[in-house]
Amino acid sequence: MPGTIVTSLGNLRRFSHGLDNMTPFVIYEGIYENDLEVNRTVGDVHFDPQIFMILSGDTDFFLDDVQFRGRDGDIFLSNFWEPHAYRMRKSPLHYLVITFSMFALGNNTPFNDFDWHLFMRQSAASRKVKLSMKEKSDMLSLAGKILELNKKSPCGYRSMQWLLIQEMLFCINSKFVPQKAEKSKFLKLNRNRIFPALELIRHNPNCEIPLDRAAEACSMSRSTFCQEFKLIMNESFSHFAMRKRIGYSCMLLHLNKFTIKEISDQCGFKNITHFYHVFRKFCQCTPLEFIEKKKFGTEKE
Repeated sequence: MPGTIVTSLGNLRRFSHGLDNMTPFVIYEGIYENDLEVNRTVGDVHFDPQIFMILSGDTDFFLDDVQFRGRDGDIFLSNFWEPHAYRMRKSPLHYLVITFSMFALGNNTPFNDFDWHLFMRQSAASRKVKLSMKEKSDMLSLAGKILELNKKSPCGYRSMQWLLIQEMLFCINSKFVPQKAEKSKFLKLNRNRIFPALELIRHNPNCEIPLDRAAEACSMSRSTFCQEFKLIMNESFSHFAMRKRIGYSCMLLHLNKFTIKEISDQCGFKNITHFYHVFRKFCQCTPLEFIEKKKFGTEKE
């Protein structure tokens, strides 16, 4: 997704991480030791939410037009399509970034227990995670283990990194309480308006949700709901919901406890032919090929 976007932070590049159902997260470690990097602002804009954690150093962090001071152990959460950037105050700077597939959020693989919608509804000013010194120490320890696993082959999902990430997410989740979201100054839309539809998808990953039901849950007409959902999520409701169902089917395939026909039925598809057709569209392989890739460890990391 090339190009730049003009924001309150200046011109930021528009970036795509290329994540999908088989690669629901990616980890990046940044180390800057050059004094020439001091006071230079680096940022981007993308669809997938991120955790940005300072392992050591002193930096300014920006979410939209909100500025934070960040030091060792501080964690920031960036929302989808939210401009974000950092500016190193002094060298060296060492940080960890974990990016999650927006389409995998809420699916049963691998982070279904984390209430993504809770933090997505918070205003930018609320998304510096408030941690005690003990919690920062524990999170830094988890980050070290995650990065250590990242050096091994294969890294990613099969290395069980996701269990450590989930432990980190549980701590983060405990720091937020439900509250009304503020209107995004960047999106000019209130994500809270489509929250009931996102909840319907999250709690019903194994069946088709009628568009009228989703619109009614959000107290909108069908046409207004379709328009607002597409503007906020950059995806139609039906397409987004189908991605969730396919993600759920990937989890069932990964468990290797059910036949493909049983999974097709459990995920609410009309027949196995329809399931194969939709699965190939979203995963670029058939369910059987997906199983073989998992079995022989050849899927994309």
